[in-house]
Amino acid sequence: MLAELKKSSIKKTIIGLLSLCVIAVIIFFVMGGKDVLQLIGGPAPLDVAHIEDYEGRYVSVTVDYSLGRYAYTTKKGQTTSHEFGIADYDGGYIYTLYMRNADYKKMAEWLPIDYAGVVEPRTITGTITKMSNSDQAYYDDMLEDYSVDPSWRAPYYLKVNNLGGQSFGSTVFFAAISFVLVAIGIYRLIRAITGGYQKKLLDYCKKTGSPEYTLSLIEQQYATAQKFGSLRLTPLYMMFQDGPTTKFFPINDILWVYQRLHKSYGVITTGRSLVLRFPNKSEAVVAMNQKTLEECREFIYANYPNIAVGYDGDLMRMYNQDPQSMVAYAAKQRQKTQEILAAAQPQAPVPQQATAEATATPPDDNLSQNQP
Repeated sequence: MLAELKKSSIKKTIIGLLSLCVIAVIIFFVMGGKDVLQLIGGPAPLDVAHIEDYEGRYVSVTVDYSLGRYAYTTKKGQTTSHEFGIADYDGGYIYTLYMRNADYKKMAEWLPIDYAGVVEPRTITGTITKMSNSDQAYYDDMLEDYSVDPSWRAPYYLKVNNLGGQSFGSTVFFAAISFVLVAIGIYRLIRAITGGYQKKLLDYCKKTGSPEYTLSLIEQQYATAQKFGSLRLTPLYMMFQDGPTTKFFPINDILWVYQRLHKSYGVITTGRSLVLRFPNKSEAVVAMNQKTLEECREFIYANYPNIAVGYDGDLMRMYNQDPQSMVAYAAKQRQKTQEILAAAQPQAPVPQQATAEATATPPDDNLSQNQP
C-alpha cells in the first residue's frame, strides 16, 4: 500500500516539477532573470571606441568629465530620468549616461552634471543601450553646440545601475523567483520519494501505540476498499489522494458528508465534489463526477450509520452550534428511512434491516441553497 501511495505521490510531484521548471525557464529567460549571470560574472570594462560591440552587455566605465544634461523625462510634472553627455577625451569619443532620478541625485553629489567640469574619477556600471531616434536628436543637438566632430559621437548610452534592460533589483528578483520555483519542485520530489506525503497516515499509526499492527490492518482494508474515484472507503478508514498528498481519516472522525457544486460565474456547473466535515469544523473535499458521487453517498448512507448525509441550512446551523449532535441526527436519518420503508412494504417477507440496506437512499442535497 505505502509503495503504491508513494508511487502516486512521485508521479504527481514529477509532473509538478516539470511545470515549475517550465515556468522558471520562462521567468528566467523572458523576464530577464538570465541577466543575473552577467552580474555574477561582473561588468566588462567598456571600450568606448567600440561601444557598439557592447550593446546589451553589463559594463563598467570610469567617469571624470561631464558635458552637461541634454534631456530628461517627466511624468505628471515629476522628473523620472535624465540623460547627459560624458566625454572620453583619451579615446576621442563622446557617449552618454541615462539614469533614473534617484541615481541622478546621488551622482549629482560628486559629478557636476549641469555644467562642464572635471571631477575625481569614479567607476559606474550599467548596460549599454542604443538610443532611440528622439534621444539621438537631443544628443546631436548638444554636441552641435559643443562643435564636436560627428566621428566622435556614439549613439549609445549607459543605463546606470541597469542590468539587461531593467534595474538590478528586478533582475535579481526574477532570477530568485526562478531558482525558488525549481527548489520547491525538487523539495516536493524529495518529500515524495521519502514518503513525506503519507505522514498523516504514519503519524496515526504511531499514536495508536502499535504502529506495525495498525499499518498492517490499514493495508488489509485498503486492499478490499470500496473505490469511488480517488476515494477509498473501508469499515474503519477513509483515504484519498489530494495531489501528491495522501489524505487519511478514521471513519469515526467524519460527522457529515454532502455534495458541493462548483460553478463558473455562478451559473455554469463546472464540477462536483464530496465534502467531508469533521468535529473541529474543518473539511476535506474530493472531486468526483455526478454518477460516482451519487454512488458514494448511497454507500456511505447504507454502511456508516454515524455519518449524516445531505445538505440543508438547518444541518449547517446544527453543525456550527454543536458538531457532535450530527451523530444523533445521522441515527435519526436512518431510523426515519427504515420507518418509511417498513410502512411502504408491511408484508415484506425479508427482515426490515435487509430491506433498508437494499433500498434505502440518502436524502438529496438541497443544491438550491448556498453551500460553503
